[in-house]
This record gives sequence, C-alpha cells and structure tokens, in this order.
Amino acid sequence: MKWTLQRLPLYAAFIGTVGFMTGCEEQATQTVAPPPPAVIVETVTKQQINPSTQFSGRIEAMEDVSLQARVEGYLIARPFQEGDYVKQGTLLFELDPKPFAAEVRQREASLKQAHAKYEVSVINYKRGKKLLPKGSISAVDFDEITTTKITAEAAVAQAEAALDAAKLNQGYTQIKAPIDGRVGASNVSIGDLINPSTGELTTLVKQDPMYVVFNASETQILDAYEMRKDEKVPAITELALSLELSNKSMYDQQGKIDFIDNRVDPTTGTVQIRASFPNPDHILQPGQFGNIIIASSDPVEALLVPQVAVQEDQKGRFAMVVNNENLVERRDLEVHIRQGIYWVVDAGLMPNERVIVQGLQRVRVGLEVKPQEQQIKPFAEQ
Repeated sequence: MKWTLQRLPLYAAFIGTVGFMTGCEEQATQTVAPPPPAVIVETVTKQQINPSTQFSGRIEAMEDVSLQARVEGYLIARPFQEGDYVKQGTLLFELDPKPFAAEVRQREASLKQAHAKYEVSVINYKRGKKLLPKGSISAVDFDEITTTKITAEAAVAQAEAALDAAKLNQGYTQIKAPIDGRVGASNVSIGDLINPSTGELTTLVKQDPMYVVFNASETQILDAYEMRKDEKVPAITELALSLELSNKSMYDQQGKIDFIDNRVDPTTGTVQIRASFPNPDHILQPGQFGNIIIASSDPVEALLVPQVAVQEDQKGRFAMVVNNENLVERRDLEVHIRQGIYWVVDAGLMPNERVIVQGLQRVRVGLEVKPQEQQIKPFAEQ
C-alpha cells in the first residue's frame, strides 16, 4: 500500500501527459474550411439598344487605272507631281514625237503616191472602155487595165489605213489621265526608253466615292430577304451603313449598298457585297480596312450579358451564375448578336440574375462564393 501511494503522483502525471498529447493530435487533425472564393459579378438587365451587325471590309477605289505605254520611245516629259490630284485629260507622260511625226509624213507621201497611181489607172480604164468595142484592144488587155485600177484603189485604201495608224501612234506619245483622280508614284524617269513591255508607268485612282467590299453569310442574306418580305426592315440597298475605321473612329459619311454578287462562294459560304461611301475629303484610301456597321433605326429592349462572362465548350456558349444562396450555377446561352462589349441574350438568362465576370477560374458548379457587384465600368463604356 505504501508503494502504491508513493507512485500515485507519477502515475497521474503520466496519464495527464498522455491525455494532453492525444488532445493535441485531435486538434491537429481537425481541418478549418477555407472561406468562399471572392468573385466579381454583374447583374444582367434589359436595356434599350439599336441592334447592329458588323462586317469586316476592305476599301477599294471606284476606278483604279494602271497607265502603260502603247508605243516605244524615249520619255521627254513628266509634267506632274507624284501624289497630285489631276483632271481627266491632264498630260502625264510624253514620249519623243519626232520619229512618229516623220512616220506620219512618210505615210502621207505614200498616200499621195497611191492616189496618183489610182488616178492613172482610172484614166487608162476609161480609155480602154472606149477602145474595147472598137476592137482596138483585146478583152485580155482590158481585163489587165481593170485589174490595175482595182489594185490601185486597194493601194489607196491601204495607204490611208497606214496613215491613220501612224497618226494614232503619234497620239500615243502623249499619255493623259483617263479619269479624275490621284496619281501615284512614277516608275520611270525622263530619258528612259519605254515601250508596252515596260509595264506600269504609274497608277491613277478615283477617290470619290470609294467602295467598301465585305462578305455576308448566306444565312444573313436569306434572313434579310425574309424580314424584307414582312416589311420589318428596309430593302438591303436602302440601308444606311456606317463605317468604323481602323483606329476605331467613325467615318462621318454614310454609305449605301450598290452591289450584291450573284452567287455564293462555295469555299466560304459567303456572298460578296459592295457599299459606296462619299469621300470628299479623301480620307478613305484603297487598301484600308474597316468595319461596316448596319444598325436598326428603331430601338428595341434586349437582355445584355458581358462578353467576358460568356464561355464556350463542346455544348456551346454558357455563363456561370450566382444564385440567391451564393451558389454557382451554369446557364447555357443562346447568343448571336454582339452589342459593343456585350452579347444580346436570346435565351438562357433572366433579368436581374448575377453572372460572374471575374474569378471564373476559381469556381465550379455548386460551389459557394462571395459575390461582389462590379462597380467600375468596362473601359469600352467609359
């Protein structure tokens, strides 16, 4: 009994130590649940918009002329400044006309010679015609006289044609502007020997109006015609078009569609369309790119969702929504039209639902989140 009482404090201390260690182990194994991840949401609402459709297009000149030489000669004059705006008929290049003037004079002399021979043949023909009935010449001789007259007549016609060709070539020594427009850089210099194989001497571009060529899908074209049958929209050629330039500024002139191709490109499934835009200040240049915007004149109410909130997988486009219990849900969307930085929602969302716009990489369906309403407007809206 004495031995037990002496060792009782030691036994109690041992039990206490073991109990303390066990409690620490249990506390260490307990996991603290992480807080819900924070996400930025935006409440979708219905807004008044003017629905619009955009098409990427390239700007082309209404007239784009490549000037080339039609005869050979040395260039003696180039009386224009590169980049000038010139009127139709303005002299741009002149070849040395002296060889061509000499050719004209030679052809004129040949024509006179042919006329002289023809006149002699006519005289002989008239004389032979009188002598033949008297038997003074044979029929064979008269046939030769007639042949000579016909040949001389043909020689006159040939000489006249040669003279016309010589005068035409002489005229080709002056290369004039066939249209009003802006002249490009010259590819030749004074003193160069140029000919038809030289190629392009310069270009001349008519800059007012200008064309914008773009492609629309066959579905869009068919939808437009169907809507036209119901008189919901104006005729395609009556639509007022806007043009967004490459620096995102809006061109200050409106355009009209003036050409729709007569076939669908089988490789792309699109139809080529051309719009004409006034260009009085020559802002538009061939080769530029821009966006054709076709907007409705009547505002409509539409449900908009930010494009950054819309994702896409094999099932299609979708958005992640935070419900009233702050749980994440998936919404499959039907969206077809962009409106600025938003999609116009055809189906899949209801007004006042909260879509996640930031933090999508941290969420999954069913996860509880800590939503925070977006307070800063997107840059494109400011």
